[in-house]
Amino acid sequence: MDRSTGQIGHRLTGLLFLLALAVILAPLLFDGEGLPPATELEPAEALVLDRPLVTLDEVRAREQRLRPERSGTVRPVEDLGELEQAAAELRERVDDAQFAAPNAAGEQERPGEPGLAPVASSTRVYAVQVASFAEQANAEALQRRLRDAGYEAFLTAVRVAGETYTRVAVGPYLSRQQADGDLANIERRFDLDAKLMAMIL
Repeated sequence: MDRSTGQIGHRLTGLLFLLALAVILAPLLFDGEGLPPATELEPAEALVLDRPLVTLDEVRAREQRLRPERSGTVRPVEDLGELEQAAAELRERVDDAQFAAPNAAGEQERPGEPGLAPVASSTRVYAVQVASFAEQANAEALQRRLRDAGYEAFLTAVRVAGETYTRVAVGPYLSRQQADGDLANIERRFDLDAKLMAMIL
């Protein structure tokens, strides 16, 4: 079955479900029964705090502790919470453009973005890398075309040998068979040379 035919079928099923729900619920909502008259509702009590949740002085003190020195380095801060400690470690691992240290293939990726790597026997999540562009606008245009065609397209940034590229990929897939099928469809439909990748979340 064609992907667009399947989508139309899902949309029609959803529409029929919503219409049936409206036929059942509309009489209940508009007959006036089941809703108490406005006079029976009691006003809610206002929440009154004895003191502010955080005082302005506490906010200023925390901001002062976390503010970087003029030299551009971050002063060590005592008593960081677990999240603040993780953020500090991440800042140490990334450069000014937010790229992490190069991986084994010499590529630098941004932490927090899905990573793409060659497929291995241990791969459990797949993606289809469709293209890679030096101009981000070109990547965004292809992403829109793929999404308009019904694919879950996303972008990731990668730096190779000092040059930054924006990769366009589709996924994630938990089934290699489904990923291979979409790869073949994308290559045929968009006349592109896509490749199957492992997706690192």
